[in-house]
Amino acid sequence: MIPKLNELINAYPDSEGAKALRVLTRQPNTDIHCINLTHFIDPPDYSSLNELLSCELSPEINPFEAISQIPMTDHQAIREIYSRLNHLLRQKAEILGFDPNATTDALDTEITALKRYVSQCLRPGGKIRNCNDEERRASQRISVAIKRLLQKAEADHPEAVAIVRNNLKMGLYFRYEELN
Repeated sequence: MIPKLNELINAYPDSEGAKALRVLTRQPNTDIHCINLTHFIDPPDYSSLNELLSCELSPEINPFEAISQIPMTDHQAIREIYSRLNHLLRQKAEILGFDPNATTDALDTEITALKRYVSQCLRPGGKIRNCNDEERRASQRISVAIKRLLQKAEADHPEAVAIVRNNLKMGLYFRYEELN
């Protein structure tokens, strides 16, 4: 590693950008996926996963689906969910039209579950969340952290900042190209 680059990284030891650069410079000329780089910088807490895996689940429940934040979906699935939701709402209105005292707990439970699912699948504007949102966020987080570090360090370490800007490739995969 170049001494000036090492000085830059050591000048900001707690910076997320410096931690990312440290990982990238220790593995030069290697593509590192943004999710892996995020795990190198800030290791995830697996305690909730271990708790979930230790408890007994029914065989039809996949523990990894149970903890996934955003369900995978597409336009066709959303249309089918909306048609099922409309059918349930019409059915509930019809039942309550005949007998206002009737219990519709089963319908209410399914309606609530479908509404929750749709709210998790869609963004506030109504667009479907992409399944790669986590990758995009991780890539942006690391890119911004590195850019912030370079802006802070530009006055004190201009040569090291120039080296990083010329040799660092950012995107879905991060790569520090060390010149021989």
